[in-house]
Amino acid sequence: MKKAIAIILSLVMLFSAASALAEEKTEIVIDDTLTIAVVLPAGYVIESYAEGGVLIASVDPEPEDGNKISYLLLIAPDEEHPTLERLNDMSESELEAYGLSCIEDLNDPTISLAETEVGTYLFVIDENDSESDAVEMICIYHGYTIALYMDYTDGRTVSEEDIGTAVKFFSDMDFIHTAA
Repeated sequence: MKKAIAIILSLVMLFSAASALAEEKTEIVIDDTLTIAVVLPAGYVIESYAEGGVLIASVDPEPEDGNKISYLLLIAPDEEHPTLERLNDMSESELEAYGLSCIEDLNDPTISLAETEVGTYLFVIDENDSESDAVEMICIYHGYTIALYMDYTDGRTVSEEDIGTAVKFFSDMDFIHTAA
């Protein structure tokens, strides 16, 4: 009996420790039908607001960690693709046309396709001019366009590691659907 109680207590402590180590998610309400839950990188804070039908969330390092990259998350209904589940559902020609539309106003962009841990396609757009070292990632999810802009306030170039961190940010994002 004592052995069984000891095993049960050990399991309870193990599961308690594992849940304490689980990454905490911050929920952002998009509208009355969709909320997203995101894992903030360590040392970051988030502020969000809606403007003109677009949810804008600023994900910035805490003031004492000011040398880190800053993110700007924009989420809005995609008027051209209101029923599209993901970029993955586009044909190759549709995907190419959509990608080109994302970069048409940029001076010298590089565009590539990345994939989250769950297989969702993202466009990674790098503006290759001396004015901007920012990188943008774009995906579509259930009729919403989700864009993540990232840059350093001190002018450093966004690295491949930074892009990997942003892909992880998308991978860890949970979409919570509610009835309207």
